Amino acid sequence: MAILASGNSLLLGFDIGTTASVSQGATALFQLTDAQRGLFVGSINLFMIVGVLVNPFINDQYGRRACFGTSAIILLLGQAILYTAGSYTELMVGRAIAGIGFGVGLGVDVLYTTEISSSTHRGQVVAMTEAGIQMGLMLGSIMTYALAEIDTAARWRAIVSIGMVLPVVMIFLASFVLVESPRFLVIRGRNAQATAILEGLYPPGFPTHSVVVGIREALERERLAERSIGWSVIFCPTPAFRRMFLLGWGISFSQQAIGIDALQYYMTDVIAHAGIESTSEQAFYMIGMAVIKLQCIVLCGKMLDIQGRRFVLFLSLIGMAVSLGIVSLSFFLHQDVHLVVVMLGLTLYFGFEGLGVGPTSRLIASEIFPTSVRAKAMSVATIINRLAAAVMATTFFSVKDALTWPGIFMLLATVCVIVASLLYCYLPETNQRSLEDMSLYFSELTGDTSILDAEHKLREEANDARIAMLARV
Repeated sequence: MAILASGNSLLLGFDIGTTASVSQGATALFQLTDAQRGLFVGSINLFMIVGVLVNPFINDQYGRRACFGTSAIILLLGQAILYTAGSYTELMVGRAIAGIGFGVGLGVDVLYTTEISSSTHRGQVVAMTEAGIQMGLMLGSIMTYALAEIDTAARWRAIVSIGMVLPVVMIFLASFVLVESPRFLVIRGRNAQATAILEGLYPPGFPTHSVVVGIREALERERLAERSIGWSVIFCPTPAFRRMFLLGWGISFSQQAIGIDALQYYMTDVIAHAGIESTSEQAFYMIGMAVIKLQCIVLCGKMLDIQGRRFVLFLSLIGMAVSLGIVSLSFFLHQDVHLVVVMLGLTLYFGFEGLGVGPTSRLIASEIFPTSVRAKAMSVATIINRLAAAVMATTFFSVKDALTWPGIFMLLATVCVIVASLLYCYLPETNQRSLEDMSLYFSELTGDTSILDAEHKLREEANDARIAMLARV
């Protein structure tokens, strides 16, 4: 189920991996200015936010499967308009609708895989969603390489047409293959269906009824603590919930602040500046980077459940900072040496990002949020993530012009160090903890008595129910 759900992330990865070629082709065909190209590339993150605002309504009312399908349908419509575009305006309309489609489904595969997996394997399972993005990036680079000999103005339409096949596959999977999240079913009071699905997800003989009971108790505990399961828990949180939200949202922001999407969007420009101007050679190097990063993501999934979240995350951030420093210093070397060093630094950067920050930021955000408002909190995290991505993508060249190439890479290295320092001080280890125990865990860390009192009340009610049952017997 997790592998199939990661197809949702593959759609986004394919778009990121082909954006450079599509934008270059559109620029050649419609004679776009640098500002128009930048708007085309970066604005999709703003359009995603519109879809993200709809995401919690679909998730909470109709389920995770419906969110997968709705996202793919809207994306397919946007890609069709993009393919037939005859002007810059039509180009942006297609981009806008595609962005809304991405926003509707953004993060739902992380939410879904988090909710269907056990605490002992959650890291490896959720890492599959990051692997999905990387598979999409690699597929996009392969398409660019395969079509390198086609005219630039015609190549981008061919790539878009290939991209239209992927949403159709996702619609089929969401409609006929994927099971619904058992936690969503419990929230909607469909306990029998949730138990039936859990029996298929857990080994034979596993007490799945206890999982359903645990989900129900967590929901009741949070309801008693906050007296609501709506948006008020987000706007007026208790100390434990505030810590959970700040960490989840802060990690979502940091994942873009270190420049990962911006560098992927403009990777062809960075490589071209290093001295590789052939489209096929650029695509070849990007495929190589994607393969290395995919292997790092797979390794990260295994390490997360063994070494824990903190170790993997800090190893990744420090490695990225060193890699960015190498890229920055490479601009002061001879051209021949510069090319080798800058490619080495970029490869290490993407490898270390896949080894930790990429999968871990999505995992931590999805697992620490309260069960009752996980979909809403994930939507806020996604909005923050996309806003940061939009700012980074649209201002990348302006900052580069102000700081030069060495300066912008050194700035990103500094951001990595700052993020690592903050998380070292405030991020607790969440490995091997169930989703339903997170609220109690953070209440103990912050001294939040509201959730502890709710837990005490739940136990009293359970004891009273057992005494009453024994009395009847």
